[in-house]
Amino acid sequence: MNVTCKYLGVALGIFSLLGLPACSGGSATSKSSNSPAIAQASSEQLADVLPTQKQISDAQTFTYLMANPTVTHFDTRQWLTSVERTELWEGGSPVDDQEIVDTVNERCAPYEEVTPGLLATQATNWSVASGERRNILIGQNEEDQIEGYSTVLETGSEAEATALFNRFKNQTTSCTKALQNLYAEHSDEYKLDAPRNDLDTNTTTLNGTFRNHPFSVKATQQDRFLIVTWFQTKVSQDADVIDPAATVHGIALENAESIKPANAT
Repeated sequence: MNVTCKYLGVALGIFSLLGLPACSGGSATSKSSNSPAIAQASSEQLADVLPTQKQISDAQTFTYLMANPTVTHFDTRQWLTSVERTELWEGGSPVDDQEIVDTVNERCAPYEEVTPGLLATQATNWSVASGERRNILIGQNEEDQIEGYSTVLETGSEAEATALFNRFKNQTTSCTKALQNLYAEHSDEYKLDAPRNDLDTNTTTLNGTFRNHPFSVKATQQDRFLIVTWFQTKVSQDADVIDPAATVHGIALENAESIKPANAT
């Protein structure tokens, strides 16, 4: 029997005066009420996190913007054997050295997992199982164009997402070195800058250069999910990738906050 209810008559009177509940079997706050809204999201709601053409154009003016109206499903198993991944790996003429390849797989896998399509490894042990993503193209002329994705990635658990996110934040220097060794003939074309972490939103910003194309990534962990926005230049090294990534990612976080749990009344 709960000791706070042993003398029920007295307890009710005192608790009533104080505006407190008469009896409690545990904490007044449940785990679900502390969890982000995305933790309870359906697959349809995950797609709604991705900013639309209208949301982006309302937030910032671009000379040209095409946010694909179709949200595509990302499946890790399909990606691991895809032609796109193979071409991305082989595009820089990697050296034929298994030890170097193994180092790339170990040190750079978190960056491929968080930004599939930006860079490639040959790692197969992924925490990310699937996701939803929208391709976005910005810029009127090819020389000024940038392209990338707004993505929601799902791992098996919050612990897995946290571990992956920590590796993403802490392995930029070793991944840079590994990529430079892998693509030794053009080593100066690969660099991951030191990340910037926003503790208030649990967001990490990572800028850098891959195959001589500047990129910008913003990633936020919420429960077992990673909300990610990334852009990379298509031709010109001077095209801005940082501001568009910040704009699109800000919208995605607002959309995530607006999710209503499926069982909400």
